[in-house]
Amino acid sequence: MERLDEKIKYRGYIYNKVKRNNFKAIYAQHNIDDDGNEVIKPRGYEVFRISVLKEGELFGNYYPEREKFPSDTAFGLTAWSYRTLESAEKKYQEINEIQTNESNIQEGETSD
Repeated sequence: MERLDEKIKYRGYIYNKVKRNNFKAIYAQHNIDDDGNEVIKPRGYEVFRISVLKEGELFGNYYPEREKFPSDTAFGLTAWSYRTLESAEKKYQEINEIQTNESNIQEGETSD
């Protein structure tokens, strides 16, 4: 499976991976200056559950199974934006707790 890149250029921003595990990530969002360079200070942070696209063919092109950076419609559902790394880290931890509870429920345990 293809994993998300460490640095992603998407919708006029550059995103740099801060941390991740197999199911969630934090990326720092940076503006791009007039010369096309990355602005050093992050604009904010994106926290999200990592989605996986299945392998397949689209318009005659083959695509392997791959991780997907969140689309605009994912925000508020499986992706969130924060101004500070501290706030992003807090959400990252909450996703961990949710994932652990979901895994326990799937295995027949309760999440009291």
